[in-house]
Amino acid sequence: NNEQERSSTTTINSFPVSELIHGKTVLEGGVPAVAGHQVPLASLRASTSSGALSNETEHELRPLAWLLLSECLSNKRDEWRAECKVIDDEYWSFVSELLDAEPWWNEQEWVEAGCFDGCRFASTRSESPGPDPETSSDKSSDPTKMTPYQVIRAPPTPEAFLLCEIIKDVLRTHPDLSFYISPPHSPYRLLTLTRVLYVWSRLNGGVKYVQGMNEVIGVVFFVMGHGNQWFKDLGGIDTDADDARTAKLVESLTYKVTTWLLNSMVDIFTPSLDDDSTGVSGRISTITDKVLMHDPILATHLNDLGCEGTFYLMRWITTLLSREFTMPDTVRIWDGMFGSNQRDNYVTYVCVTMILMVREQLLVGDFTKCIEILQNYPPDIDVDEVVRRARALFRFEVMVREVCGGMRCNIREGMQHVGPIDGVIMAFGWSEVRQ
Repeated sequence: NNEQERSSTTTINSFPVSELIHGKTVLEGGVPAVAGHQVPLASLRASTSSGALSNETEHELRPLAWLLLSECLSNKRDEWRAECKVIDDEYWSFVSELLDAEPWWNEQEWVEAGCFDGCRFASTRSESPGPDPETSSDKSSDPTKMTPYQVIRAPPTPEAFLLCEIIKDVLRTHPDLSFYISPPHSPYRLLTLTRVLYVWSRLNGGVKYVQGMNEVIGVVFFVMGHGNQWFKDLGGIDTDADDARTAKLVESLTYKVTTWLLNSMVDIFTPSLDDDSTGVSGRISTITDKVLMHDPILATHLNDLGCEGTFYLMRWITTLLSREFTMPDTVRIWDGMFGSNQRDNYVTYVCVTMILMVREQLLVGDFTKCIEILQNYPPDIDVDEVVRRARALFRFEVMVREVCGGMRCNIREGMQHVGPIDGVIMAFGWSEVRQ
């Protein structure tokens, strides 16, 4: 609504995240204030969105910042330890109820059998997930390799099928990232992804597990997995040697943040809601309509070539852009998402800006070239610029519409009244708004 849009354009001072987290004196609206027992979330959002967590001295605070901004933890420092205990107890009770109770669930045996090594399975992206308990022959096309189903040795139930489907996707999660492929930790980290996805899927039976969810949790766990020292303190874990307890808390906090994220994306994964504004097709239409509104020449060019948004935006949306960038760049983009009070709008304008930032290459490309650019986004694009320009475009659009509504003038007159805003590439079909 307009009130939310207006609040999103308000400038709030950005401070070092460490000062906000530790409770040092900060300024709120220009007035000195001691944060005391509470973290000032408005300032934390502003600092996180501006990229403060990318600073070498601040990045270790990212796990805690994400927990606070997702409201998985309250902003009251003296309650964090108790809240972590509740989160931890709840998650592991789910594990006990849904996993440990299954007589065929033997994760240590699966790890030892190489179930999470990947090398024993012929699991390409084109391979259909299996086994389907009604149709699977339980055989691998490569006799030297085993299917997850053969290793797990579970009865042909929907639960076992779900587990195998998840394992196959987990094995493909960020395969070039040492965090997930370096022994001896990688099998147990992939097991963590499997447990979290399985528990969430079982507790959200109305939403079918789909590929892409593994990419989302892959980013969350990567970030949470780098907060061990913080989580030792939050969990009351006093010894450096107690890594097992720390790992369990990291997993439960990963589940909590993943639940918050996936629950906000449920409509994207629900086929019956595809054409709603919150469904995947509806969101694709919103993005392509924004491109048409702000850069009709580029939009017409892509449309004439037959470059439909579904060819590339489907993946952008369902994975929250985690497949388009390196992990550090993905995390930077997600900082802006966690720091935004309008996550859907943020992702929309980032996607629009990504398209506008490669407009010159797209305008001279044919169908093949344009699809190649959009499905394999150029790695030399500065993500800080993507975030900055996306926020500038959103801010400019809101300001122009407010002026047009108040002055009863046309878009062109509204743009002239607002004046140029640094970072805007194209707006309403005009490039003169750039500085």
